[in-house]
Amino acid sequence: MVDWALVCDLAYFDGADRLCMFGIDTAGSMAMRTVGSHRLSVALRLRDRHAGEVLDPSVFITSPRGDRLVADRVADVRVEARGDYLLVRLPNLLFTDEGIYRFELTLGRGQFMTFEVAVLVNTLQVLGEQHSGVH
Repeated sequence: MVDWALVCDLAYFDGADRLCMFGIDTAGSMAMRTVGSHRLSVALRLRDRHAGEVLDPSVFITSPRGDRLVADRVADVRVEARGDYLLVRLPNLLFTDEGIYRFELTLGRGQFMTFEVAVLVNTLQVLGEQHSGVH
């Protein structure tokens, strides 16, 4: 069972098997990205995991248009497990549509357990375009 999940820009396990995370959204309960962003990581802590237990994770992505994609089709997707932690890295997932992307993770432990993470993608105005006139 998933205890918690956190969306960030970049996450990895270092040489001492510590989970390192960067670019964690601290404002609001939903992760935010801008259209054109292309990197996302999801770190999860699993409860009740048994030593040596083999996980068979599958990641599914649903775009704001309703298109469903298996993450195996996304270039360079990586799923790693260390101890009670699972890391899903999607370094080349391009967010092209504005709206909510949903990520579902199925761990496949006898019974399928699904955990969903939503990411809101929006357009970002360039600050220079908001000002008119000469300075």
